[in-house]
Amino acid sequence: MSSFGNSVLHTRRLGKSTALILTLLFLIAPFFFPVIPADAATIPPQVEVQCAGTLNLRSGPSTAYPILARLPSATPLHVLFHETGWLLVRLNDGCTGWVAVNYTNFSASLLDKLPPIRAENVIVKADILNVRSGPGTGYHRLDQVRQGGTLTVYHRQDEWLLVRLADGSTGWVSGNYTEGQKGNRGPDEVKKEIPQAHTEPQEKTAAEPIVTMENPAETNRGLPGEQPPGESGTSLPTRIVVTASSLRLREGPGLQYDIVTSIPLNTMLNLQEEREEWLKVSLSDGREGWVARVYTMPLTVEEEDVAAANRPRLATVIASVLRVRSGPGLGFSQVDRVFSGNHLLVLNEEKGWNYVQLPNNNYGWVSSDYTSYNSPATAGGERNITIVIDPGHGGRDRGATGISGLLEKEVNLAVALQVGEMLGARGFNVMMTRSSDVEIGLENRINMAERAKTDLFVSIHANAHPNRNISGTEAFYAPGKAASPQSFYLATLLQQEISRALQLPSLGTKTARFQVIRETTMPSALIELAFLSNARDEALLRAPQAQKKAAEAIVRAILSYYNAV
Repeated sequence: MSSFGNSVLHTRRLGKSTALILTLLFLIAPFFFPVIPADAATIPPQVEVQCAGTLNLRSGPSTAYPILARLPSATPLHVLFHETGWLLVRLNDGCTGWVAVNYTNFSASLLDKLPPIRAENVIVKADILNVRSGPGTGYHRLDQVRQGGTLTVYHRQDEWLLVRLADGSTGWVSGNYTEGQKGNRGPDEVKKEIPQAHTEPQEKTAAEPIVTMENPAETNRGLPGEQPPGESGTSLPTRIVVTASSLRLREGPGLQYDIVTSIPLNTMLNLQEEREEWLKVSLSDGREGWVARVYTMPLTVEEEDVAAANRPRLATVIASVLRVRSGPGLGFSQVDRVFSGNHLLVLNEEKGWNYVQLPNNNYGWVSSDYTSYNSPATAGGERNITIVIDPGHGGRDRGATGISGLLEKEVNLAVALQVGEMLGARGFNVMMTRSSDVEIGLENRINMAERAKTDLFVSIHANAHPNRNISGTEAFYAPGKAASPQSFYLATLLQQEISRALQLPSLGTKTARFQVIRETTMPSALIELAFLSNARDEALLRAPQAQKKAAEAIVRAILSYYNAV
């Protein structure tokens, strides 16, 4: 036999021996190297396209977004995220996009198996950053984002990020050209949070029912700001209510502007400005933006009274772990978690679900079955509660000066003294940072409250602005503290009560870094009664009767905080 023939025979024999060894290893391997099952919670569940023809894969959760591909029936889809009526999916080739859930075999039982959403914000560092259909430079380019743009991260894969863009579409970007902090979003950053499904005008499909406007002219009739001829002196309503199941709040008056958040049905909004079919509004937590006029209705005085009864309340988590979802129901994806004893500010209620602000200043929906309105603040009874009332400024520090000479320090003290007297009569332990026209340093005010182990701290001020037309009441709380949710709740109550009592525009509850509320550890708020730079506001604050109304409003807010009204 030739050498070539010997070589072939040897190879064949070696092949048989190798095959036998591999077979034996395959049979005995499970006994020595047991298979470790994968964590099912980290593996995206797989569904299939179920429609007679093809299903459109889109760049965002709406028929208004461009079509990326047409998927035939039985196409396998790996589900990453669920937004009412839509699924963010990944194909076997790595591409991602959105499909209508009605045309897949996705079921509610798969919701808790979805991968966790990172929900962090990143900022684009590159001059121009490409957005691609998959995690790599070999995938199709969908869009580009300029330097400074903010992106919300769904998931990470190595250095690639699956993100939501400002227009609501999704895609992949290289994380090497972004920067940001994981899970550290303040109130100003929440505007980029993952929104719920919305009901703004778009193409109507069976998979995504929407509200349509039959007659715009009829719908706009009688909205705030519209006065019949000859009635220019008629006072205008300042509150409106959301009539859509979920309404997007945007940064500007148009669909092209970034989404701030989604507002639930029946939420009361403060009206600030009108521009054709868009209204500028503020929420009770101080966030501002624009909403489509057609999905709102003006409130009558009677309706405002009803809405006031549903004002924000502080709740406590009573479950060991409570899921926070993107909408009011088990059909919405989990976006966060809270734990037993955490405080939540309830902003809206809907059929057993609460729309809440979390301790980390994020927002979402939780089941009301696992929260309690019996706030721990009531523990021990009223007589064990110490409250510090802080009249701002004093002595040489006059504060703001009104256009006719009214001094802020005098208004603050006059109102604060009445608040202290009323609270004392109700059994509270009251401490005043000053009870006369003396100058007290900010550090001394803070130390006084800390030494007394104070339960609440309320700082009373009057406002001023170069624009003399600005009028109204606003309140502030400091973010980032352990007591921030309670502080937000307190500030919201103060702002609402004083605005109503003085019949002034409500300018909302806002965040600020004022030292007396930033460095106090207890729940604390700073209230600006009105604007001394506005002639009407100044005249109001000069009147002893209005000062008494303001004091009574502050007391009512504190009593509401302690469920003692």
